[in-house]
Amino acid sequence: MLGTIIYENNKIDLYKDKDDLLLSKSQDVSSSINAYWQFKFQDVLRPKDPSIAYRKNHNLHFIDAVDELIESQSDDLDYFNTIVQVFDDRGNLIAGSQYLKNPEPIDETSIKKLVQGKKVFAQMSFITISQKLVDFRVLTYPVIENKKLVYIVQTAQSLEWVLKSLRRLQISLLIFIPLTAFLAAISTSLFLANLILKPLKLLTHTARKISATNLEERTIVPKSNDEISDLSRTFNAMIDEIQKGVETQKKFLTDCSHELRTPLTIMRGDIEVLLTRKRDTSEYISIMESNLIEIQRLQRLVEELLVLSRIESAESKHEFILTDLNAIMDTLKEDWELFAKSKNVKLIFYPPTDGVLVKILKDKIQRAIINLLDNALKFTPEHGEIKISWGIENNNAIIKIEDTGIGVLKENLSKLSERFYREGRSDQSGLGLGLSIVRSIINIHKGTMDLFSEENHGFMVQLSLPVEH
Repeated sequence: MLGTIIYENNKIDLYKDKDDLLLSKSQDVSSSINAYWQFKFQDVLRPKDPSIAYRKNHNLHFIDAVDELIESQSDDLDYFNTIVQVFDDRGNLIAGSQYLKNPEPIDETSIKKLVQGKKVFAQMSFITISQKLVDFRVLTYPVIENKKLVYIVQTAQSLEWVLKSLRRLQISLLIFIPLTAFLAAISTSLFLANLILKPLKLLTHTARKISATNLEERTIVPKSNDEISDLSRTFNAMIDEIQKGVETQKKFLTDCSHELRTPLTIMRGDIEVLLTRKRDTSEYISIMESNLIEIQRLQRLVEELLVLSRIESAESKHEFILTDLNAIMDTLKEDWELFAKSKNVKLIFYPPTDGVLVKILKDKIQRAIINLLDNALKFTPEHGEIKISWGIENNNAIIKIEDTGIGVLKENLSKLSERFYREGRSDQSGLGLGLSIVRSIINIHKGTMDLFSEENHGFMVQLSLPVEH
């Protein structure tokens, strides 16, 4: 498109220059003819024969004068490479350059325009005396006197130089425009690539700086609302999650080390004391019983950690089965009522009128309910009461376990499901993993666990499970 515009503009300019030159030549020729005829008529012809008419059209004396003038100017440098022909008002040749072979008269269509005083520009091909067919730019120029066409001047110049120039321009454009477009495309591509890849390079640079010991780095999110900014935000969010996971893992390892160290320290101390001297059988038995208690505690801790690990690491491998919660509660009811009775605590089950069907991992949900009942019994004093109810609300299966125990400070509720967290209660026999296991089980069911309590006003746990998992 650009090449065509450049080519056409240059073509118009070249032809306009040629047309302006031909117009100037035609006007010069007509002025020379008029001046020469006036001189010839007054100084040569009229003195010899006063009866000779001055008119120009259809006058043999005028034709002879024009022929003399055109022939005399054939060597004039001003008319170099310019063909000059003069025609009468009917388009018949009366004088012309000897350069053309068999020049033709002017056609009727052009004559009609010339009579109206219009100039006629055209591109024509003539056979020269050297038998070559040459392209010319031609101006046919009317000479009007007293509103009548008296004669016609035709000037022509070869278009060889113009056509060669246009061909060279065309070849140059065919090479230059694609090359320029190619270079422009490369430059633009490099600029855009650098502009687009700059955030990616920054993201890569940030990613290389991140390690297990350096999780504080974050990439700059571009202001543009595009895929790169989305990627940067996602990357930062991913690092946030990784950092959170690493910090949780560090805390877990610290807490786990502490939990393991305590019973081991007790056992080591007992054994070291035992070995300081010989003791009687009762002392050995007492130390062994103490160590057995600590070993059992260690065993429970390891088992609970294994349960927690299996729940969290095999989420995608679980197969959820449509189960009636009533069946699970019936399985637990008799044993846990007896257990509660042995502690002088009243355990009340509130079953719904209809079945509660929900897609769950039956053994995992049963484990969660057992953990919650165990916690409730552990922190509910004698003559207290525990209520358990379940049903369907808003397309979710709801399980509520409420006790009249010692309760929990509101500010500590959010910490209860953290691993190894134990609030300062009178009974510290637990491992601090019960609610962590429950929350992990509920998470793999895409459910929620909500805790409600006030100190000395009991405690309630509400589990919510989507009916269709």
